[in-house]
Amino acid sequence: MGQINNIVIADGASTPVSHTFNPITRDRNLAIYKDKAPGITVAYPTIEMADRWQKEVDGSYKISWKLSVPTLATTAPTTSTGIQPAPTVGYTCWATGTFTVPNQASLQDKKNIYALAKNFIALTLMKDIVESQDFPT
Repeated sequence: MGQINNIVIADGASTPVSHTFNPITRDRNLAIYKDKAPGITVAYPTIEMADRWQKEVDGSYKISWKLSVPTLATTAPTTSTGIQPAPTVGYTCWATGTFTVPNQASLQDKKNIYALAKNFIALTLMKDIVESQDFPT
């Protein structure tokens, strides 16, 4: 069983910066990690991972994840005293993924789906779709 440790991921800056996601909670089927570097709770990037057996459906094992990165709204003092309003989220970018592994899957099947998914996300095609909305035609 995997241990709940920090997750370190580099961002997409021209000089990549590593972000450390600290484990916040782990219950039976959910692990939550947060990058506390922004210093403002509502702005913490978050990773959520869940797992479950789908015994009632087909006996497969389902692993899902969600990465969310909020961006704070730009605000200006709105009072005559010049007090800055409380930070609020302006928008959030997020990505999700799900693996479904049937009980019959061999170790090689599991290795293949992981490698194919990882390499698919790393394709220039996917980069262009996400960064430039340049969908294949």
